[in-house]
Amino acid sequence: MKNNHLSTHNSPFGRMRRLFFCCLLYVVSNVARAQSGTTGDLEWSIKDGILTISGTGAMPDYVTTTRPYRITSPWYNYSFSVVVISDGVTSVGDYAFMHSNVTSISIGKSVTSIGKYAFNCYRLMSINVDENNTIYASEDGVLLRDKK
Repeated sequence: MKNNHLSTHNSPFGRMRRLFFCCLLYVVSNVARAQSGTTGDLEWSIKDGILTISGTGAMPDYVTTTRPYRITSPWYNYSFSVVVISDGVTSVGDYAFMHSNVTSISIGKSVTSIGKYAFNCYRLMSINVDENNTIYASEDGVLLRDKK
């Protein structure tokens, strides 16, 4: 019987083949993951790079309180660049979008509080607030705390 080193289980080729299939399985399983869910009383979904948060009520805070600290937002490991916080959402939780690749955030009229480090994003370029929001405003993409 001929010894074919390319087909043996422990050969470099066999290990590379197993690694390739493991990576392929990982990618396929992540693509198949649902890109929507609930957080507190709110719903979230990601479509075409836009994270939309909707419903009625407050957004929870998203960091563990014990060491090692870690961000716990349900969308943390997804890819999106735009966030839309719909009317009905009353607060943005601590660390909600921290360390994300968000470039633009739209805030609805009912948001009355924004948690610490919520918008500490690497690539954030603009924040736009609904003109009917009584607490926050935006001017040229900059978030303002008090309405003018």
